[in-house]
Amino acid sequence: MRSAVLTVLLLLSALTAAAAQIDGIEPKSIDTGSGEQFVNIIGSELGDHVLWSGKAGEWDVEVSAVGRSNVVAYVPDPIVNTPGRYTVYVRGANGTAGPAYLDVVDPGQPPLVVLVPDPVVAASESRSGAGVVYDVFPYGGSDPRPDLKCSNPSGSLFPVGYTVVDCTASNTKGETGTSQLSVTVFDEQKSGDIFWVHVPEVIAEEAPTLEGTNVKFEVTADGSRDPSPAVKCDAESGAFFRVGTTSVTCVATDAYGATATGQFDISVYFPDGK
Repeated sequence: MRSAVLTVLLLLSALTAAAAQIDGIEPKSIDTGSGEQFVNIIGSELGDHVLWSGKAGEWDVEVSAVGRSNVVAYVPDPIVNTPGRYTVYVRGANGTAGPAYLDVVDPGQPPLVVLVPDPVVAASESRSGAGVVYDVFPYGGSDPRPDLKCSNPSGSLFPVGYTVVDCTASNTKGETGTSQLSVTVFDEQKSGDIFWVHVPEVIAEEAPTLEGTNVKFEVTADGSRDPSPAVKCDAESGAFFRVGTTSVTCVATDAYGATATGQFDISVYFPDGK
């Protein structure tokens, strides 16, 4: 009976034991050929062996120092001398923690990035959407011929509405860069829809002083295929308006790239005799 109870207690202890976890690595990158290097791996319940893998190979290295919430690990020389991204795990009695990543880069070399255009807006060609062409370029990195892939390739069919395109550049050195662009296709067949901005009539507001007063107003938009178009005015409701007449312009923009404009006046006066 005691043996069974002991077995249950050991199982409960194993289940409730804290798992190893990596929270960060410092530094996150080092220069190629920069000599002897160490990294500080931050986390909890970390073990005493660091596992390295990447373009230069794989290593199992015993940690150099252990702290309360970190371990210090030596970076193998072949890694320091070979550009690329390296995966780091820490293994011990509480399991294997990770991954974390260390980038080895050439000194002075700009990082690999993806250059994307401003938001793209196009008219539909059919009920299915439109073939949309856009320009995206990889830049930087240690390899002059990086590979570029986008979730929706340029020239492919985009449905009516708003699409976020994820683009990733990668190269033979293990470097990566990511970015996003937006493509909005509006329904050409519904281009005659009436899109209204509803603004107040002239607002007349009495000011308590010669300086002016705060004025609240409401502006809405409808008629668009987008049920919640964004409305922005060049003066906010509740803002301070000086004595006199101020023209306020409001622009509504929907998810399909359509816009509509409205304008109204706010007249603030200070009564005679005050």
